[in-house]
Amino acid sequence: MRDAWLRSSPLGLGLAGAAALWLAFPNGWISLPPLALLLPLCLALLGDSAPSAGAALRRGWLSSIVGMAAVLYWLTIPMATVGNLPMALAAVCAVLVATCLASAGGLFSLLAHALRGRGPLAQAWLLGLAWYFLEYVYALVAGFPWLPLGGALAAWPLWIQAADVTGAYLLAGLWVTVILSLRHWRRPACVCTGLLLAALLLGYGAWRLHTTPLEDDPRGEDSVAVLFAEGNIDQNQKWVPAYQRRTVETYLRLTQAELARHPGEKPLIVWPETALPFNFDNNGILSALVRNLARQAQSPLLTGVPGFQYDAAGNMQVFNRALLLDPSGNTAGHYDKEHLVPFGEYVPEWLNWNFLADLL
Repeated sequence: MRDAWLRSSPLGLGLAGAAALWLAFPNGWISLPPLALLLPLCLALLGDSAPSAGAALRRGWLSSIVGMAAVLYWLTIPMATVGNLPMALAAVCAVLVATCLASAGGLFSLLAHALRGRGPLAQAWLLGLAWYFLEYVYALVAGFPWLPLGGALAAWPLWIQAADVTGAYLLAGLWVTVILSLRHWRRPACVCTGLLLAALLLGYGAWRLHTTPLEDDPRGEDSVAVLFAEGNIDQNQKWVPAYQRRTVETYLRLTQAELARHPGEKPLIVWPETALPFNFDNNGILSALVRNLARQAQSPLLTGVPGFQYDAAGNMQVFNRALLLDPSGNTAGHYDKEHLVPFGEYVPEWLNWNFLADLL
């Protein structure tokens, strides 16, 4: 049964859901990951109390836009500094990204509106399943998950251990079922279901952390030493040919300094995505420096590089490639990313506009 105050407080519910999302993710002030569960609760209440399907879609969408725009404010910065867009236009583009992603919230509220006639337990389970599918499909379309519920909960490891059984998306759906079951606090069956499911998820998490405790410095015959180096190269300089050698020398210096601190160890050396912004196969001088590092350290080296090859028609194709060198400095293999991120790794044809050329 819907309470009268729900019908008269869509603005309050919408703002509460947006605030919960912002507070659940790192924001520079305070972060309380479990508050992420209040977003699906508020979206469900918005849909359940909406007078029409259109109102449910609109309310859920607007609430999600506010919350996602607040969390994704930082998109404005790279769009302005790297994409050379005016700050005002960069802010508009960031809100546009949030608007597209927030459509999932609108659809969730719409589903809640459509399921109003179902029993409360059936509604909780169906909406939990819907949350699972929405996160999965949107991550598939967008190239990677944006602000997934499991991502917020990851800051508290106890809450996410069941992901090794369910996967991150289904785990999020189960937590949504928990909060939507507990919503009906006057119904014993709903409360018992929510508490039992929460106890199972948290109990499993506690068991996993007890049997496989987190270690700051794991050692032993089953552990592998890994050396991570992050060059922190300015994105505006990264792809300028004149800076290519400086980029390589930065990574060599960082890696060699750390190797010197751990004499005798032969770790797996890992450099970031596109750490080497040039054609590794055709640049003999710079590639030789990298191969020599692996050879001298007697360590495998995994790095990101752009990959190039030509198709049958002679057209050059570019790939986001992970390249592995063996301890002799020879290429052991590579992997080209298959599921690309829109705008970051490819440009949809319909958005190939001149004024967005620098950004895209």
